[in-house]
Amino acid sequence: MGMRILFVLAPLGGGHTSAVRALNEACQELAGAQIEVRVLNVFSKLCSRFPLTAIPWLYRLFTVDFPFLWRTLYRITGSAGRFAVAERLAQPLLQPGLRRYLADWQPDIVALAFPALGRSFSRALASVGSTASIVTVVTDLVTVHPAWICAACTAYVVATPEAADACAAAGIPREGIHCLGLPVPGEFLQLCGEGRDKTGSYVGRDELRRSLGLDPGLFTLLLMGGGEGGGRLEDIVRALAGSCQACQLVVIAGRNRALQQRLAARRLALPCTVLGYVDNIADWMRASDLLLTKAGGGTVMEAIHCGLPMILTESFPQEAGTVHYLLEHGAARFVANGSEVVATVMELLNRPDRLEALRRNGEGLRRKHAARDIAALILKVAGHTISTADHAGGE
Repeated sequence: MGMRILFVLAPLGGGHTSAVRALNEACQELAGAQIEVRVLNVFSKLCSRFPLTAIPWLYRLFTVDFPFLWRTLYRITGSAGRFAVAERLAQPLLQPGLRRYLADWQPDIVALAFPALGRSFSRALASVGSTASIVTVVTDLVTVHPAWICAACTAYVVATPEAADACAAAGIPREGIHCLGLPVPGEFLQLCGEGRDKTGSYVGRDELRRSLGLDPGLFTLLLMGGGEGGGRLEDIVRALAGSCQACQLVVIAGRNRALQQRLAARRLALPCTVLGYVDNIADWMRASDLLLTKAGGGTVMEAIHCGLPMILTESFPQEAGTVHYLLEHGAARFVANGSEVVATVMELLNRPDRLEALRRNGEGLRRKHAARDIAALILKVAGHTISTADHAGGE
């Protein structure tokens, strides 16, 4: 039996899933048949009871339809004491299932890619007599909510020095904090301007656009609102359609089927491709000239690795630090409303040098070996030895 690694996530947005997929890929690359890997959705019926099983639905409802409720909840649980109360209330709904799962599979190490779980897993592991270590991979770039913090975790992985400082300020020993970047899946690490066509071969941008049904000669704007399709995408599309008719739009609505249907039914004065949840985001990013998105950590780092400049259209509280981080490094622009979106898009369309400056500044934030470095740390904490020939260090 190989070493057992349990990755834990929740289907809220797309960032946690993307990070775990990248880490799974990297662990398989480094250790292959020597490991067994499972991915656990902590809010599935395998280990949670209602109403915890409804949290993914509630998150989608709050972030898409009632974002002020999400901001309020985030603020209410924003202190360690208040979050501890919420955590204790959840234990009767979580512990029995967690204990059954952990007793049945008995992992050698648990890697958390979702907040609010450190103490829960520590308690469940102890109750079944497991000595498995816990590694927490913080998937928010800068802002670290108290839900991420748990002294029982053996190691913390963060993406930026700012996040490392936040963990240290919350009481995590510096020696347990590893600033290794945010893991992104391998398809985002290919050369800029290339992507896969329908046969799976890598092609240049013009061919890629044709394979995706796009006009290779038009400036291409990619609009995203995270995995749930939140934000003001519909308003932004309306504003762009009225003023940027020299462009073509690609809107990825994620799991927001109502938004996808409304946009697909619209008659617009410019070409517009409307998609739901897709598994080839990297290709759409490489086919585009500019991304308009909220500041989700996974999305922005995937775009940076694809060489795609960004306009940030809004942020949730956990993403506020990401906005400041990207603006400080000159790797994105931020707009507050539809008229600013149009003005900024037209500015970048007419000033290619400024568009290129955003792309170039983003290059300095890349950590293309982040997933590999984090996987190596996870395997090391678990007691698995990796030869230096197998592991190339980070950028």
